[in-house]
Amino acid sequence: MENIKNIPGKEKNINGAEAVKIVKDYFGMVKGPMKIQGVDLIGWLDFTSISVQPQINGYIVICKFKKMIFSTEYEIHKVEVDFEGDIISDEMTETTEDKIETTEKKNEST
Repeated sequence: MENIKNIPGKEKNINGAEAVKIVKDYFGMVKGPMKIQGVDLIGWLDFTSISVQPQINGYIVICKFKKMIFSTEYEIHKVEVDFEGDIISDEMTETTEDKIETTEKKNEST
């Protein structure tokens, strides 16, 4: 992804890959800094970036990770990161549990 540079008033201009790393580090702190066999907890939770979308004021990173270490359910988050690397917002958009309930309701109605 191309880095958008030379934004007036900004000291730092991160790129999309750096935005994903910032989001992963953020959730690493939120979920806890614990390590299991030398691997950060967020690594065990299977953190995955789904998309990185450049915006006028930064990036929207959509990512997913397991609710708990041995869970099969995932949380999906939409996180906005500005060009300085600060997280502006974090919104959990859905879980895999939400998708299952929606599918079951559709199946019941047919």
